[in-house]
Amino acid sequence: MFDSDAEGVWVYICYDAAGNDSGDGMIIVADQVKPTTEFECFDRRSWAHLGTVRIDGVGNTDGICSLQHPLPDYPLGLFVAIDDDTAVAGVGWEVLLERLRR
Repeated sequence: MFDSDAEGVWVYICYDAAGNDSGDGMIIVADQVKPTTEFECFDRRSWAHLGTVRIDGVGNTDGICSLQHPLPDYPLGLFVAIDDDTAVAGVGWEVLLERLRR
């Protein structure tokens, strides 16, 4: 499944109507494939592989982070990845989820 170093892990938590952790969501792991990092996505409950997402221009990723709260221009929150230890790239969750569906 992983072709290089698995350097970043993030758990995307889904909440129920009462605001409690529902147990649903994803585990995202950065795989440092060159030249573009592959983000492997797994179901949080079953650990089934949901797919691979790539972000153009992001490679050699050592870390990832996420904010799941709405922000201006990012209604579903923001996913952030380190790019080659020199920059940070942010992508809205709506973009990642759409790429995961492909």
